[in-house]
Amino acid sequence: MLNIARYFPETYNPPEEHVHILVQPPPPSVTTGSGQLKSLKTVKEIIEMIKKEARKKHNTSESPDKIYMPLQQRNFELAIDKISQTTNANVDEMEGYSNYWCLVSAGAPGIGKTRFGKELFEYVKQNWQSPQIWADVHFEYLYMNFGIDLQLDVYDSDLPATVIFGLRIAFAFFIEDDYDMTFQVFRSKALLYAKGNDIFIAESVIDCCYESLKLYNNQKLFLYLHIDEFQPFLSGTAPQAVAAKKEASNISFYTVDCPLLDNASMIRIMDYFATKYEAQTYPNRVYKWKLCAPIIQLLMDTGGLPRALERLLIICFKKLCDGKTFFQEIESHNYDNIYTDVKGDLQRMYNIYDDVKRNPFLHKKLLYYCVEGIPVADTLCLDEKNPGLTIENLQRDGHIVLSPCDCGSFIKMPFFFIHIYNDILKIVCEKLTNKAFQVNQHMYWQEWELFVLHHETFRTNLAIEMGITDMTLGQLYPGAYGSDDYLQLIHINLKKLSICEANEQFPATKKLTSKPDKKPIDLESGDVIVLNGASSKFSDSIILVRMNGIKYLFMLQCKWDYGSRDMTEKEAVDDEDIKNLNALISNVKNMYEGYELITVIFTTQPYDGLKEKTGVLIVSKDNFDKHFGPVFSSQAIFSFTKAINPNFWDIDRLKNTLEGIDEASIDDVISKRPYINEDQFYDANPRAKKQKLVFFPLDVPETEIYAPNQ
Repeated sequence: MLNIARYFPETYNPPEEHVHILVQPPPPSVTTGSGQLKSLKTVKEIIEMIKKEARKKHNTSESPDKIYMPLQQRNFELAIDKISQTTNANVDEMEGYSNYWCLVSAGAPGIGKTRFGKELFEYVKQNWQSPQIWADVHFEYLYMNFGIDLQLDVYDSDLPATVIFGLRIAFAFFIEDDYDMTFQVFRSKALLYAKGNDIFIAESVIDCCYESLKLYNNQKLFLYLHIDEFQPFLSGTAPQAVAAKKEASNISFYTVDCPLLDNASMIRIMDYFATKYEAQTYPNRVYKWKLCAPIIQLLMDTGGLPRALERLLIICFKKLCDGKTFFQEIESHNYDNIYTDVKGDLQRMYNIYDDVKRNPFLHKKLLYYCVEGIPVADTLCLDEKNPGLTIENLQRDGHIVLSPCDCGSFIKMPFFFIHIYNDILKIVCEKLTNKAFQVNQHMYWQEWELFVLHHETFRTNLAIEMGITDMTLGQLYPGAYGSDDYLQLIHINLKKLSICEANEQFPATKKLTSKPDKKPIDLESGDVIVLNGASSKFSDSIILVRMNGIKYLFMLQCKWDYGSRDMTEKEAVDDEDIKNLNALISNVKNMYEGYELITVIFTTQPYDGLKEKTGVLIVSKDNFDKHFGPVFSSQAIFSFTKAINPNFWDIDRLKNTLEGIDEASIDDVISKRPYINEDQFYDANPRAKKQKLVFFPLDVPETEIYAPNQ
């Protein structure tokens, strides 16, 4: 057997048992009369020769597994400042790398670092103020992926750094988009024609780029180099490696945070596709998709993670059907199936199941910090057995997003990821998961009571999984208004909870049975949270908890608050408190003596009353973020505010809330949808009782209400 290493000891040393194929490339087409390779002396000459030998690319159709999402503007203030510092240093001819900045976009996989780079370029091109001495500027964007198409390999080991860059800039600028040639072939040809000379240094290549653009005299070239995956210290995913490299190289690196997309950005992206696919509108030119609750909920379930949003759009516009059909049939799609498909794709892309199975307790910690909105230090290690598993490294290699705050960073992840985690960790049972997490046409979480119960059950069970056995009321109901004595001094034992819907009304009867199996509910066990029977005068849901022999009866009351004023103490606290106590006293006097009663009120309106009412806790709209945390708050706000959004009211809700309109006029109210704001609503329905309304998503700032004129 031929031993390749014996003949090529300095350049090739693979395992001997492999099959080796030796190829001698054909001689170059440019030779001298004696057959010697003709030496080309400039970048331009070599590029032109390589183009002659290359084959032009043919137009290819768009991949069915890709979709173009329009770029969005984010907060670029700090990045623009560094760009200005760099250009000013260039104008002033300052020396030293410390005067020039290299921007590093940090973040988790799928956060949109590549999109962020493109968005920054578009922002610079449109908004950046160039130095006055520059009469005119030509902007040129150049994207180079060092992790896929232009990756570093052994053939770069003997090249100067400036040539490594120069070759890749030349390939990306002159060859990649138009010619069917790999970088490896291009590099081989370029170095062969250059005969080892340093022709392809970065400065010479950029000069050639400038010349090829045929810019007029004194016009400046702003070459925006966007590099993906250039070794760990410039990959955009390892900011700690950048910091470590900075001291040794004297290069000024600046890490720019790559934030998640906000609601306005996602709405603008959806509007882009609605325009592209000629989506249907109402007579007032509002897109019909904006009144489709399931698709709005799915958008928010992505958490603003670009990769999750991309998967949702691919499934809606390519896998399920084409985009035009999707919008035409928007009311008839099975959104549970869409949710499941997106969740499955994300699980496969991030391989979350295997990660969670390998280290379940680590992922319980991540989930707990995320759901509770607890800030963490980037250097925090969540696994004592593996010091390398810091929060920062988990972001780089995993599926969490860090959002900086004054105390460190918040852990964020799409709602889909919460469901995927739960598939393995079993924080809540599968039956509850299917009801609570998926999005069907009727929106299971549309009702406040069910949303509140599911949220409380998930948080309680997750805390128990973390080894937490008791909480103060303040910890159990974060962000709630109430007496300090109640919030800080009362401790509650935690038990793993399950949810039951009662057929009967408590306390009219103590014997409760669950729907639909009619099995007895053991309310006093403390491990069940009960949705009271319909039309109950007591409260919407109740939970019983024991602690040190003291029995606490929690009465969770969900208020829709259709009145136009803020919820006051007299309206919201005393009335509810008295109603519950009177019902309890009159029907179960023997139970009242042994229990301490705590009323918890959830309301869509801001609370403007006594913040320290004894025996009463209030979770109002102005502290939803604190109570529901970063993961559940968007679902809470959307589910709750639908109750005061006339565009989403069903007929029964309209009958109950429009006190000034008779039943015969309800259809007329519906026919005038969508309503844009309160003024339009009351102008169209002058007999409707005044009340506080919202119009999400039509009232989201920096979004267009109407479709463009066709």
